[in-house]
Amino acid sequence: MSVADAIHGYHERSMPHLARLRILTGSEAGPPPSPGVAAEVATATSAVLAQAEAASRLALAATRRGSSGDVSVLFQAARLARLTAAADEAVAAARHGNAATLRERLLRFDTLTAAIYTAERPDRETAMRPVRPGNGGQ
Repeated sequence: MSVADAIHGYHERSMPHLARLRILTGSEAGPPPSPGVAAEVATATSAVLAQAEAASRLALAATRRGSSGDVSVLFQAARLARLTAAADEAVAAARHGNAATLRERLLRFDTLTAAIYTAERPDRETAMRPVRPGNGGQ
């Protein structure tokens, strides 16, 4: 199995969790999140983070065999830190019951997740884009 295939596998395993987060995103004019949403957001973002961290470790191991290992480690650490912060912000928004902020934070989390997998792909020309309601992945 190639590194690209393995990274794609990590992304595939995160897809059900990302889909759940997209459902929780709802509409801009939606009702406040129910009390259990914070736990769902925490569970789903944790699962996505675990897959992204594993994919990052694999990508960095492959990169270290190349010449830009030190720089790649710094960039990956920054990407993962931003993704972790976005997850924490989404959970906090769900706990506060603010539907608009939750939607914004989950969309940011989705975008950052897509950016991580795009950056880790050896064939960046086939980048994975976040799917937003109404854009069909375009």
